[in-house]
Amino acid sequence: MAKRQGDMAESMRKSLRDETARIEDRFAKAEAIYGENKPYSPNDLAIVERPVINPRVIRDTFSMPVGDYELLDLLKARALGLGIAINKSELIRAGLRLLNELPESDFRKSITRVDKVKPGRPKY
Repeated sequence: MAKRQGDMAESMRKSLRDETARIEDRFAKAEAIYGENKPYSPNDLAIVERPVINPRVIRDTFSMPVGDYELLDLLKARALGLGIAINKSELIRAGLRLLNELPESDFRKSITRVDKVKPGRPKY
């Protein structure tokens, strides 16, 4: 019986040493990232696992001519042909990102080609 208790005690000590080593390693990694006031690089951030936080979503409404809605349907079908299911919101957000990447001259051309729409709900 004494031998079993000795084995158990040694097992517990080993477990405690292993856990202490893991904790010290985690603190060392955290100190390497957060200890200095330096800009972070993607390599630094890869050391620590971080939970994915969903960005806040804002609901909004807007008016669009029928032709633009038809264009959205065409683009959705085009994406589906590529094996990508996409909704209207995702298409619009992709378009915003593309507009943001355009040089000023191309951006100006793109936004001046859009038809002006009277704001508000249409009165039937």
